[in-house]
Amino acid sequence: NGLLVCWFTGFGFSMSKSEHCVYTLLQVNFRLFVVVWVDDILYFGQKLLVTEFKRAFSARFSLDDKILMQCFLGMENLQSPGKVQISQKSYILEVLKRFNMSDANPVSVPAEANTKLYKSGCPKDGSPESKEMSELHSLYRSLVGNLLYLAVVTRPDISFVVSNLSQFLTNPGKVHWLGAKRVLRYLKGSSDCSIIYVKVPESDFLISGYSDSDWATDLDDRRSVSGYCFGCSGGVVSWNSKKQQTVALSSTEVEYLAMSSAAQELVFLRALLCDLGLFLDSPSSLIGDNQGAIALAQNPTGGFGGSYSDWH
Repeated sequence: NGLLVCWFTGFGFSMSKSEHCVYTLLQVNFRLFVVVWVDDILYFGQKLLVTEFKRAFSARFSLDDKILMQCFLGMENLQSPGKVQISQKSYILEVLKRFNMSDANPVSVPAEANTKLYKSGCPKDGSPESKEMSELHSLYRSLVGNLLYLAVVTRPDISFVVSNLSQFLTNPGKVHWLGAKRVLRYLKGSSDCSIIYVKVPESDFLISGYSDSDWATDLDDRRSVSGYCFGCSGGVVSWNSKKQQTVALSSTEVEYLAMSSAAQELVFLRALLCDLGLFLDSPSSLIGDNQGAIALAQNPTGGFGGSYSDWH
């Protein structure tokens, strides 16, 4: 709120232009970072500044200090010299218990290969399946909401299938319900998975990413799904899987749209790093696998270059 923003700016913090919930205090030899989410605050930096910040902040606001962050918004944090490890194991076990899946048999992948959910699996009004699924409707929405939170925070491996499941919140069928439960079975067997970041010198700090897309595989609307992920310090920091807003007319177009979406995220990440006082000297790499889209990105006004067989 405005009161909190005024206090931070008065203390000397600068609000990030890229992410307004992030505040930075940069001095010659000291750095202090604060992340605010509603009434939860995460702060880290040199001990001298952290001590002064806690003293001043607690004098103005009520502060329940946890000292070392072990769990933040359902995200578990394990720190060791030169390494940070994040996961959501406790949250996963809680979700499994909530939906009576604690004793389910685990599976190795969140969805069967080459399978995708469509509107054909939605029950028709008045059908026996519709009456049966009406009782599970609210449960399905709750389950997908829990899975979405996992997919956004620490589990990029379920992003694609959860994004697909979320398209049927208004009228899910048995196939969608079974698909959501399969994701829970996958999480049951992979609850120990985590993202690990290792310390690297600022001079060696790089951020790079990948983008990809299918092409018109959705039989309902023929729109494609884009995906990207970016990593640094040994772990992924940003990822997304989302259906495109338009119908692409070629594989080059759909891949170019995916690269465009990924490039926007990359611009945001580099701007955020600048707000944190980390200025990258080297350009970041964005890797795609479509030669036509790559040629178009490299020379947007001069044609694709090469022959038709090179990029089609």
